[in-house]
Amino acid sequence: MCDKIERPNAVPTSTYKGEFICNEELHSFFLRLGDHPDTSKLIEAFLTIGSAGRCRSCMGDGIARLISFALQDGMKPERVVHAFRGIQCPTAVAGAPSSCLDWIANTIERHEKEKAARAMQVQELVVAVEKEKKRVETETKKAQLVALENTAKCSECEKMGQVPKRIQYVGSSTTLLSFDQYQDSAGVLHSHDPNRVRRGYQCDNGHYWEVAGYNECPACDWHSGKQ
Repeated sequence: MCDKIERPNAVPTSTYKGEFICNEELHSFFLRLGDHPDTSKLIEAFLTIGSAGRCRSCMGDGIARLISFALQDGMKPERVVHAFRGIQCPTAVAGAPSSCLDWIANTIERHEKEKAARAMQVQELVVAVEKEKKRVETETKKAQLVALENTAKCSECEKMGQVPKRIQYVGSSTTLLSFDQYQDSAGVLHSHDPNRVRRGYQCDNGHYWEVAGYNECPACDWHSGKQ
């Protein structure tokens, strides 16, 4: 037996409108479906048929309560769809749902499919953002290596006409300012790091020097040329 789902104080809902001909009269349907804010599971339904106080309205309210109770007791929406789909009404017309219950089944199925599609889009966006972050990290490391090659030159050796056989990267220090990465309108991830980095080098002739600068953004020229 499934655990009962407790209804939270606030539930996001989606409202669907439909029309159905019954006894040669056109009636409007409004089905409001509520999803749990934490799990996105369908947990309640509200159904309005015609004017309040009439028989159809009372029947619609009763049907919606039964659906809500079943969902909150753990029944899957697919079972509600299976139970209501195909129920025939003698006054149904060709090309329309076979009954108001059949319309409810179609609407719940549509609601679940659209919800699943939105969840898939969000997941694809998360994957794309993570992929872009990794690309930016890779490009940043490449830029740092290029900066190392360009800056690891011993000026003292150049003055003395010497050519060092080996230049060693000693280490670095940086400020600890916080910063955020963001995506521009084209979906490109930017990394604007305001921290100033000091890198130390030493050649085999005993000369030591430091180079100060910034980690450049691989997506734009932010901080470019401020070495």
